[in-house]
Amino acid sequence: MFVSTIAFVPGTPKVQQIVEAFSQAIETGEWAPGSKLPSVRELGQTLGVSKFTLNEALDRLRGRNLLTSSQGRGYFVAVDSARPASSAWVELLPQDLLSVLRRPLATVYGDLRPGGGYRMILAYDDPVANAGKSGDGHDVVSGRFGGIVPGERLEQLIEFESHDPALAGTMRMVWEIARAEIGTRVAIRAEDVPSGIGAEDHRAGLASSLANLAALVEHTP
Repeated sequence: MFVSTIAFVPGTPKVQQIVEAFSQAIETGEWAPGSKLPSVRELGQTLGVSKFTLNEALDRLRGRNLLTSSQGRGYFVAVDSARPASSAWVELLPQDLLSVLRRPLATVYGDLRPGGGYRMILAYDDPVANAGKSGDGHDVVSGRFGGIVPGERLEQLIEFESHDPALAGTMRMVWEIARAEIGTRVAIRAEDVPSGIGAEDHRAGLASSLANLAALVEHTP
């Protein structure tokens, strides 16, 4: 398979531009169904981007059912690129969130399951000013679900990827949900937080997560 270079346009995230270019190649038939993509290393060299940027783009394409992957074999153009059937709650999620909450997290009924996992890559707008915890302007975390009590409790084990021992490690996070007089009360407890993550920064991050959750579930079309 031939993958041409991309003339990246300043002001638009490279991840988005890669997704759009690859999507067009697949949807126009330039890349035949079932064909194998070059390795992540080769693609990164061809496009001139980091592996974190490329992996995030590939994850989004897989979330859109345009690519499939096989451990040890690489990425392939999906044979059937039709959007897969999913439960109602999945249909309400934004596309970017779907790239995270994809098959490993859910049972056939659309519920999160113990043992399901995800890998999340956060990219900074200015990697020069902020190299990120994982370097190259990125924060990379891998999460796995532990105990789950539907409608009450969710436990996650979150691993931070970093060359700095103070920023690396596995954190245990527990989300507890309870009825409130108005709405729902969500409490988050974090344990074994890496020493290099300041309490105020962590508190701000959790507050942002709760704000995003509220914006998602309280949205009315």
